[in-house]
Amino acid sequence: ESGMERLVALARPSASSHEPECTPGARDSLADDEAPAAELVEALLASQVQCVLATTDADLAPCQYLMAYATSPCLREIFVATPLQARKAQQMLERPSCSLLWDNRTGRLADHGDGVLVTAVGRAAAARPEEGRARFLERNPNMGRFLASDGVALFRISVARFEIVKGYGRPRRWEPPAV
Repeated sequence: ESGMERLVALARPSASSHEPECTPGARDSLADDEAPAAELVEALLASQVQCVLATTDADLAPCQYLMAYATSPCLREIFVATPLQARKAQQMLERPSCSLLWDNRTGRLADHGDGVLVTAVGRAAAARPEEGRARFLERNPNMGRFLASDGVALFRISVARFEIVKGYGRPRRWEPPAV
């Protein structure tokens, strides 16, 4: 087991009984020296604790927010928490198309060629009360009081596709398996 596989295994919480099983997805076409897109996405999301949520306001101006998150086992769903009165919650309810962004920047020049950026494109909806809560708290145990606060809701972002860029010239797409 490689270090990256171990990191992924340690960072991924166990599946909850409320989550559907994932069916195997097709692998993308690869160059000889590239990891499958699914593995790049899984490893990056497992190594980060926050992502950037991008929504639009009523005038369709872009808005970004730093968010804690949790994923479903097959990465088809991403869960974020926010007060219902927050602008981001209202934006997700009124205009559900959104995206999430992760990267592995280190602040060094090597990031220009070695950096990995992943964008998830999907649609947000308020999660059912039992949906994603245990997974969110397993991944973010320090957020229990926040999640239990009055008016705080969990949102589910149903991911249609991931866009992966390594360096500047190798963009790829991956659609997570259907649930």
